[in-house]
Amino acid sequence: MDSHAPLHNTPPTPVPPRVWQDVAAESLLCMAVVVIAMTGNNSVVLEINRWLAALIPAYDPMVTMLVVMIVVIAALILGSIGLKMSARRASEATGAADDPGIQRDIRLGLSPVRCGQQPVAVCCCEVERAGGGVVGGVHPVH
Repeated sequence: MDSHAPLHNTPPTPVPPRVWQDVAAESLLCMAVVVIAMTGNNSVVLEINRWLAALIPAYDPMVTMLVVMIVVIAALILGSIGLKMSARRASEATGAADDPGIQRDIRLGLSPVRCGQQPVAVCCCEVERAGGGVVGGVHPVH
């Protein structure tokens, strides 16, 4: 018996398609790393301090630089997170548009939802409880 033979004949999992938001998000993270790395270069910090001292003379340039760096890095990271979330939604929407089962559910007025990798049709409506009363919510359609 060959110990290197695969136990199951499973197809490789498909790689999700890359969208432009992925590249933009990674570029923003790269820019955040570059901004952080620049603070380790004394000549760059000195020039930024001189510029900030001339721009805002009322405040200490090191404190101003610290605040500016925190704001810039936070903006780059939050922008990257937003783009990654947008990329994930775009790639999931692309996969959903190609799935004939999801297209059928949309035609029937059901909302397509993915549970892991399995598409599940759900109905957003009012559900009557067994004990009486109506509850709004989402439930799987069987």
